[in-house]
Amino acid sequence: MKPCAIVHVTIITLLTLVLLNLKCCGCETVNDIMTSLADAINITNVIPEEEFEHSKTVILLCRSNGKEHLFMFWQLPKDDLIVGPSNNFDTYKYDYEILSGNLTIRRISFEEEGIYHCVSKGVVSNDINVQPILVKIKTDSGASGKTGELTYFRVVVVLCTLLVLSGLVYIVYRLIKRRHKKETLLESVDDESYYGRYETPPRTSRQFDNIEFKRIDELEDDAIELPKISIDFEDILQNASK
Repeated sequence: MKPCAIVHVTIITLLTLVLLNLKCCGCETVNDIMTSLADAINITNVIPEEEFEHSKTVILLCRSNGKEHLFMFWQLPKDDLIVGPSNNFDTYKYDYEILSGNLTIRRISFEEEGIYHCVSKGVVSNDINVQPILVKIKTDSGASGKTGELTYFRVVVVLCTLLVLSGLVYIVYRLIKRRHKKETLLESVDDESYYGRYETPPRTSRQFDNIEFKRIDELEDDAIELPKISIDFEDILQNASK
C-alpha cells in the first residue's frame, strides 16, 4: 500500500480522536471543529521517512509540537494504538515526553512499520497540527553476513576446543598406560627375584662335609703309590747284599 493511501485510511481515525479531544476542550460549534480540522490536517504526498535497525530502541520526533502547539498524542499504525496522556498502552514498550512529544519505542519490530502521526493542539486557538512520519525497518544484508560469520567463528571455536580436549585425553591415556606398564614390569621383576631366592634350598653343614670327604677320597684314589723304604739297619744290609 502506498504512503498516501495509508494516510487517507488513517484520517478517519484521526478525525474521530481529534473531535473527542476538542469536545473536551469546550469547542462551541461543530462548524468551528470542522474548520479547525480542515486547517490542521495538511497532509501531502511527501512524508518524511525514518529507517531504523530491527530490535533497537528508537525515538520519533514530534514535528507538530512547537511554540504555538502543545503535544496531545501519537497515533500508531499497529492496531491504531494511541500513546499519550490518559491513554492505556504498554509503558514498557512505548514512552513519550510530555513537553517535546517525542515518542520512544523499545525493541522495534517489522510489525511496527508504517506511518506514525503526532497530533498537537494550538496554545491560543483550537487548531490542530498533525505531522506524519513513515517508519521503516532495515533489512541489513551486512547484519546477516555478520551473523553468518559469527556462526562460522563459533563452529571453528567448538571444533578447536574438541581437538584440544581430544589431545589432552590422549596424552593422559598414554601417561596412564605407560605408568601401568612400568608398574607391571616392576612387579614381575620383584616376583622373579622373590622366587629366585628360594628355588635352591639351603645346604646344610652335613652336605658340605660329605662333599669335602668325597673330594678327599677321590684325591687319595688318584694319588701315586710310592715304594715303602724300611729304616731297619739289617734290612738295609740284606738289600745291599742282594
